[in-house]
This record gives sequence, structure tokens and C-alpha cells, in this order.
Amino acid sequence: MTLKFITWDVEHGSAAYIRTPNGKHVAIDLGARRPSNTGFSPLAHLWHQWGIRHLDLVVITHPHMDHIEDVLNFDAFSPKVLVRPSHLTEDAIWGGNRNASPGNKAIVEKYIELNRMYSQSIGPGQDPSHPANNGGVSLEFFYPSQCPTTNVNNHSVVTVMTYAGVKFLLPGGSITKVVGRGRGGIEVERTGLILGQTQTHPGRRPVQCR
Repeated sequence: MTLKFITWDVEHGSAAYIRTPNGKHVAIDLGARRPSNTGFSPLAHLWHQWGIRHLDLVVITHPHMDHIEDVLNFDAFSPKVLVRPSHLTEDAIWGGNRNASPGNKAIVEKYIELNRMYSQSIGPGQDPSHPANNGGVSLEFFYPSQCPTTNVNNHSVVTVMTYAGVKFLLPGGSITKVVGRGRGGIEVERTGLILGQTQTHPGRRPVQCR
């Protein structure tokens, strides 16, 4: 099998799907397109059109509505791993969605529920982001954690995917500049994003905000 990488137009938000060469399934962001009469649900599309019944890894770059709208369909896929800016407090999450409509509050509540549930680490042999476990695709995650939480865009997970010598950068909602080093000492740089010297966490790479 080959690497399959799909991104969907969900207007202001973000949604992507990756199938690795050995058949691991990854979703990055859960934006959906509205209104309902022309809507598009990425997870419903995976289920009904492609027959996908589980996800090995889900990345939610940050908890703004246009990146979590499809989260109510999350449980049907029983994802093994959820990557998100887990350091954000519930107050910060609600603050980032202070204008959520009554209908959308259930979506924020579901995200917070998942953030609480996915609290245990996973061993290297089970990690679907490691190339040894997914057919040769490297997925690395850069976490801003020291920025003010007045804008949760500053806390977006930045994903760097590498396969067959080609790099893809999925910046989520980050509005700073990131410069980092991936596996093998290869430099990753993206204008508009900064990797600096800040406090880091196990398994994370530091990202500095401006």
C-alpha cells in the first residue's frame, strides 16, 4: 500500500485524513462544513463512503469550534491515541469558545470529556505515530505551551509528517513561527510559525509564541 493523504475543504476550519502504508488510520482536526443542507462531516464520510470503522490516531490541533465540530462522531471510531494541547485548562477551552451557540456547547463539552479521558501514555511499540509501527511514516508534534491562553490558536499542535523524503507541515491554527529539528537532524521551518527555548514536557518539543 502507499501513503494516502486527503484534506477536505471545510471552509474556515480544518480536516484531513491519512492512511499509512500498512493501513493505520489518522485524522487531523475535525472541522465540518455547515449549514446542514450543504454540510460535510469528515468522520461520517470515512464511515459511510470508505467503510472505515476505527482510527488509530486523532490530532485535534486546538479546541476552536472550526476544528472540533465533528467531535460528536468521535466515539464511533474508538481512536487509540488522541493528540491535542492537553495542557489547556477547561477555563481556557471555554474562553476560546465564549461565543458558542447553545447547540455548539455540547461539542465543547464533548471535547472536554475526551481531554479528560485520554490521560494515559502509550508504549513505543503501540504508538501509531512512529514509523516502525505505521509503515514508514514519521509523525512529529510540536506543542506551544507557554503562550497566553487568551487566544488558543497560539497553543495549536503543529504536525510534521515525513515520508519517502518528503515533508508535510500541518500548522493547525498556530500564528507564530516554528523552527525545529525532526528525526535525522532535518530542519523544519515554516514562515508564520517560532521554535524557541521554553519549558518542555516529556514527548513534546518546545514552541515559543510572540
